[in-house]
Amino acid sequence: MIYYELDNVLDIEQMSKEFNISKFQFIRMFKSNTGMSPYQYFLNTKLIHAKRYLDTTKDLYGCIVEFGFMIYHI
Repeated sequence: MIYYELDNVLDIEQMSKEFNISKFQFIRMFKSNTGMSPYQYFLNTKLIHAKRYLDTTKDLYGCIVEFGFMIYHI
């Protein structure tokens, strides 16, 4: 669900309702099975997809736009 739907904002409430468990149960079960929180998994998956995109297109700006990464100047 998370891996294939990166465009959707991670909605723990919706996911836990689909499994008919509480939000906190979902987070605990997810972390015990993957070793990371749902949000960490979401970010990691987003990075994997972005890396594949960059490897294929070599288009850094396109990757930033496609995957919603922002560059801030300090």
